[in-house]
Amino acid sequence: MSFLYPLFECMIIIFISKAYTRRKLNINKIILLSIIVLIDMVTINYLIYDKLIAMTLFGQLVFLIICSLFEDQIFKKILLLFISTITSLILEIVSAIIVSIIHLAIQKPEILELTGNLVTIALSFILVFTPVYKIYNIITSTRFSYKIALIYSYFIVISVIIIAKMNIQFLYRHIYVYIIFIMFLILCNLLLLYYERVILAKEHELQSYLKNQPIYEELIKDIRSSQHEFSNRIQTLQLLCDSTDNLDDIREKLHDYTNTYGKPLRSYPLLSINMPLFAAALYSLSIKAEAKDIIINFDIISETLVSQASEVLLTDLSCILLQNAIDASYPKDNIYVNIKSDNKYTEIEIRNPVLKYYSHEETNKFFTYGYSSKNTATTASHGMGLYYLKKEILKYNDSDLYVDCLEHEGRYWIIFKIKL
Repeated sequence: MSFLYPLFECMIIIFISKAYTRRKLNINKIILLSIIVLIDMVTINYLIYDKLIAMTLFGQLVFLIICSLFEDQIFKKILLLFISTITSLILEIVSAIIVSIIHLAIQKPEILELTGNLVTIALSFILVFTPVYKIYNIITSTRFSYKIALIYSYFIVISVIIIAKMNIQFLYRHIYVYIIFIMFLILCNLLLLYYERVILAKEHELQSYLKNQPIYEELIKDIRSSQHEFSNRIQTLQLLCDSTDNLDDIREKLHDYTNTYGKPLRSYPLLSINMPLFAAALYSLSIKAEAKDIIINFDIISETLVSQASEVLLTDLSCILLQNAIDASYPKDNIYVNIKSDNKYTEIEIRNPVLKYYSHEETNKFFTYGYSSKNTATTASHGMGLYYLKKEILKYNDSDLYVDCLEHEGRYWIIFKIKL
């Protein structure tokens, strides 16, 4: 039965690679995979069967080729090899624990080894149906320093595998020593990974605030100009009273003059929101829309916003929707923004007029990677915002994303609603 062991090892790596990447192989890759496994079995069983180190290195080369079928980038192929090899050892140790429990019932070493391999295959197959791909996504997004630590862990694991292959009975006799060692190795990697994630989160938050710094500066500048404008308006009101003695003329002039007061007050509800970055970003977009003679009407139902997402992410996603609404609108159009929150979620609804009706199939295409409804020369740069928005929203439990096109009083309206 030993001639089947290379096949068993390949099956374990295939299941683990699929579990981490969640990729399906096409028929060409399946045929290539079958040829690779066959070559591996022939080479190990008939050419280098008596050379332990050569068998291990050749096996790793075969595993790298298998991992290459599940990843496109060279570095990710190598990284997948490292993670899959380490995972396979962890599964082998778990299976060794299971086998050691029934060790007394199995006297023959060959049957014991075969049972261990079959249990490992079963565990790797079960892994396909678990969310371990999230761990893989986290690892691939870490910085180079963690990947270096992962490389060191990989070589340690390879050494353990070589020792185990030299004497499988030695592994079973000292299984608890191996368990403690591997658990320590996993703990070190998890601590380093956690530290990496904390650093990346802080860096992302800092970059977001630096990116939004011009919004704060613009808001401060606008507040200063508004204060100056307020002083001028007070002086103008005084002059209106002094310029004429006719009460009807004063009334008419006051009426005409105060008609312009409502314009800067459309964004006034944003001042009540408890998220300053969120409010400032929406205000900045309202100023840009005003420059295009597009009116944004804010309806803030809840002053205190509570969300699963951070204020930075909530700001980014809301700005994507509002910017799209501005791009799709024309002068004299009105955009309506409704914001409300409960104890867990914040719901944002944005409505803007469009020139034609969009079917349900067409609105679903809005979130497709690279899709854009803008017929401009710069279309290639569009089609990313809504795709990113949907991708981020789906990361959270009980989140919701809604889009529809409705007809009201002879006009068509696109409605986007997110709950996060």
